[in-house]
Amino acid sequence: MSIKEEVVKNSSRQVIRYAFTAMDDILAAHHGEKWKQYRKRWTDTQNINELSNIPLYLLLELNSFCNLRCKMCKHADDNQSMERESMSIEVFDKIIRECRDLDIPSINIGTGTECTLHPKFNEIVEKVKYSGAIDKFFLTNGTTLSENMINRIFTGEYERVEISVDAATRETYEKIRVNGNYEKLEKMILKLIDEKKKRRMNLPIIRLSFCVQNDNIDEIDMFYNKWENKVDLIEYQKVSSYPSADQILEPKVTKCLQPFNRMTINYRGDIFACCSILYQDRFCLGNIRDMSIYEAWHSEKMNKLRNSFINGNLIQHCRECLVSVYGGVN
Repeated sequence: MSIKEEVVKNSSRQVIRYAFTAMDDILAAHHGEKWKQYRKRWTDTQNINELSNIPLYLLLELNSFCNLRCKMCKHADDNQSMERESMSIEVFDKIIRECRDLDIPSINIGTGTECTLHPKFNEIVEKVKYSGAIDKFFLTNGTTLSENMINRIFTGEYERVEISVDAATRETYEKIRVNGNYEKLEKMILKLIDEKKKRRMNLPIIRLSFCVQNDNIDEIDMFYNKWENKVDLIEYQKVSSYPSADQILEPKVTKCLQPFNRMTINYRGDIFACCSILYQDRFCLGNIRDMSIYEAWHSEKMNKLRNSFINGNLIQHCRECLVSVYGGVN
């Protein structure tokens, strides 16, 4: 069976992964017992009746804007004249201090937008390591990467670098990732791979993602063949299909672990219970200027959301989100 057949036929999974290195073994060797305990705590979130005392994973959206207009993204129709906002260094520093005090094990910078466009990105990308997190993510579309930024990924001691690509050829890439430069992107990916080899390092884990859609479905195998064993991981993701306002559907899957293991903080400092960028604004827990990460995690609003999953009485935007990811039934 071809990779394309495996990906297309596997309708029950939102993400299909192909790993070329023993990633967990590499990270366990690097961080020792602390890594094993972190992954055990993560697995324990499957039991939603036993709540972790802290979020295990924090996602940070550093700014409100992106340089691309990818056709499947919420930023596809953004106007260039829209106000461009970025997280203040004061807010970022407060988050990092709290992460260190709470010993939060995993932090992701880059959720929702292109983090490298933050005006103080070079300062931020290295500061993350002072949180003490042992699973630091750096998520980017790769088009603004430079040799300087790649060096900072290593000095920032990131465990993972995740680059969204979605194509195996320039023609397809530019159809999907409008404003992107495929040649530059590929050059920077190869530079990152080469730099990792030169430094004789097992980290960061390099992941490339491919969001499957009509424009690129015929390049699934080509993409795999192009990057197999060059990077550590390839992920094929399904495009979510968001229900229209007049659709009344029940989700096929009613379980979501996100409120039990993670939170998101956006560029304004607003704190959310999950990473769903299209639905999270309906459920803001508060702002980091007025409440701590710990207070948000244990807030009455957050506990009510968790109880809605425990009791099977999901609130409406959670139903809509699960329908968008896993499909629904009338």
